Amino acid sequence: MKIFFIFIFFFLTVSAQQTEIKIEDVQAELNQAVTVPLKVKDFLNIGAISLKIKYDNTTVLYKGYANTAVNMNINETQSMVILGWFDQSTTNPLNIPEGNLVDLRFEITNGGSLLEFLVDQCEINDIDGNKIDVNYQNGSISLITNINEEKKSKLTSFLSVYPNPFNGMMKVNFIVSGESSIGLKILDITGSIIKSLNYAGTLSNGSHTETIDLSNHSSGLYFCILRLNQKYHVKKVLLLK
Repeated sequence: MKIFFIFIFFFLTVSAQQTEIKIEDVQAELNQAVTVPLKVKDFLNIGAISLKIKYDNTTVLYKGYANTAVNMNINETQSMVILGWFDQSTTNPLNIPEGNLVDLRFEITNGGSLLEFLVDQCEINDIDGNKIDVNYQNGSISLITNINEEKKSKLTSFLSVYPNPFNGMMKVNFIVSGESSIGLKILDITGSIIKSLNYAGTLSNGSHTETIDLSNHSSGLYFCILRLNQKYHVKKVLLLK
């Protein structure tokens, strides 16, 4: 009986292995090539990898891959990137405590795209063939207008958004100092403008707060862009319903 309980404890311990695979969020301008890292955590004793990532080929183009942690088979078909690998020797598992599995390359042609794991078609196995529990985290490629200016501006106290994540209503706080040409826009993940406010320099100096209602929009990533004169400040926000 004691041996039986030891076996059950060992089985549950082995089966409890979990790992994380995350597609990073990236931003780029139109017709720009962009690298999307595929990050992993607690990626230990791995014997086989099978992943499928869906994207929108009407807005971005798949351009290949680089910097693989292991010699993977990577192909693209029908708006999907397919990644596969297994340890042929059965004695040399892949071990990445935390780091990069592969960099995927895309080009923005007509907006952004969600990069989504087809979870029911993905599987990670350990060296003995057991299926590992995986936390799949989707990512995105987003198009930001005037990115040449925006990327020069660090996220500062000029702009804050709360709560974040939010469930429909969010507050945007920004600071005005001196005479300013001010604009506030909310963009969705494709780069489409869904809210736009222009103040025409009528605001007084100090802190200002706007309440933005996105309750009629779907869950996902959005971008809040504040223009102060010719400088841009950007915050990424997440709508969760």
